[in-house]
Amino acid sequence: MAREQHGPARFPAPQVAVLVIGALYLVWGIVGFFFLGDPATDLAGRDTNHGLLGLETNALQNLVHVVIGLVALVGASNEKALRVGGGVVLAACLVLAAAGVVGLLLPQANVFSENLAVTVVHAVTALAALVVVLVRVPTPEGQESAPPS
Repeated sequence: MAREQHGPARFPAPQVAVLVIGALYLVWGIVGFFFLGDPATDLAGRDTNHGLLGLETNALQNLVHVVIGLVALVGASNEKALRVGGGVVLAACLVLAAAGVVGLLLPQANVFSENLAVTVVHAVTALAALVVVLVRVPTPEGQESAPPS
């Protein structure tokens, strides 16, 4: 009797995407704390002029990035967690992108100290999370799972 050969585990593209998003946001959130001036004044400071690679940051934004990163990393574990984690990342990044647009229009309301580059990154991440939530994931039997209804 022939034994069934098992190959390496395959990770669907949405799962890899959420894993990468989670890792990047977690690193961005942690590293962002090293670029703050005075954490007491930069907690929710507007226009802190602190950041890395042109992405302005403050402590509140860094905390949100760490949470997004952790949620996305946990969400990459299985398909149900992928949908839930992707939905949470989508909602959080939409809120951050909207807050960034409001902050650009009304500088006194910019509690996350977002500049245009950060707002664009959050909007692109929200778009990627939307794709992750809506795309079908192949199952081991070769069939595709339906997006949540």
